[in-house]
Amino acid sequence: MSAPLEFIEYQKHLRARLEGGQKRRRSLRLLSPPLSKIVLDLERSKLFTRLAARLLPTKGEPKVWAVSEILRRSGFYQDVVRGQPPSAIWRRIERSFLPRQVEEHSLLLLDGCRFPFRKTRLFDVTIERLPAHRLTALCPRSDVREAFFDRESLDPSWFSQQWFLHYQRSVPRKPGNIVVRFNRDLIGSHWKPLLTLALFDSAFFQVPIWLESEPGWQLRRIAWSSPMTEFFGEDEIPATTYEVGVRRRSRFLAFVKFAEKAINLAGDHRFRLVARRFLRAMLVAGPIPSVAEPDEYEEALLQYVYALETLLLLGDREAIADKLALRAAYLVGLDNEELRSATFSKVKHVYGRRSEVVHGSGRSTSGGSKSKELELEEVRELTRRVL
Repeated sequence: MSAPLEFIEYQKHLRARLEGGQKRRRSLRLLSPPLSKIVLDLERSKLFTRLAARLLPTKGEPKVWAVSEILRRSGFYQDVVRGQPPSAIWRRIERSFLPRQVEEHSLLLLDGCRFPFRKTRLFDVTIERLPAHRLTALCPRSDVREAFFDRESLDPSWFSQQWFLHYQRSVPRKPGNIVVRFNRDLIGSHWKPLLTLALFDSAFFQVPIWLESEPGWQLRRIAWSSPMTEFFGEDEIPATTYEVGVRRRSRFLAFVKFAEKAINLAGDHRFRLVARRFLRAMLVAGPIPSVAEPDEYEEALLQYVYALETLLLLGDREAIADKLALRAAYLVGLDNEELRSATFSKVKHVYGRRSEVVHGSGRSTSGGSKSKELELEEVRELTRRVL
């Protein structure tokens, strides 16, 4: 299909605006406005409305916003600046106005994690360390990003040092569709691989960044907060709190295979709920765990105990603390009587703390920060071993 007349007319008008941007006034040369400002003015014109109606015809109002998005992301404006002819530009971007399949990448930053491999499989995702050129390819091309989408970027020097949960799929996309993600449930969507990591090692990690990408086109931030850092001399580098190491590589890979089978067997609604509560408690408690805020301590404690209750109490209403402690003791202690006894006592103590928080006895905040940290570490390790 040849370039539509409206497309050629709009490109000519854009060229005129660009060429007329620099004017002489006596001995001064007025600088042309930035490309983004010229584009914004043009997209408010009737000429652009006619173009939108031609490129994405609809029964109602023209999809001006959709055509604007496509032209900006496709590099149309940069091609015009470089002087490419309308026919060549149209051949390159024509497909963007047709239904098509696109590759969509979902990336979750495993902040604090370090592995002795670049890539390995875990359920339907990969744990992957992406080199700089692949990170760059996930973003819009540089000249497009600088002009219109400055937030859709990743620092290759920083993120190429870290590992992601990486999920890739092919999805249909209609022209003019805007993809917006609201209220995405991180744990609910990825509880199996996250739980596998949390069960293998009790060390803390977090997932502060969740991205979706159509490479070379759009980078969407589902969640974005600051990752952990530490200093190496005067340089700031990604922090490491969860490290598998070369010596544990084979053990980790074996555990992944075991966990995939076990979690799929146990993956009913109840076990999924247990996993969500365990992971929620881990993320709330933080890396130390930091329990400076009483609310964080109480929420983490309750989530851990709720996970134990959901897993071990099947409708029991009498002698709950004793049944919970006994069942946990035999799961953790197996045939080790001393460990069973210690586990029984710990669960009884933890359940007592849970009751103080739930019933508001006022004693839940007793004890110093050190004792709370130790308490949460113990209940997390206990819940991990029961799981």
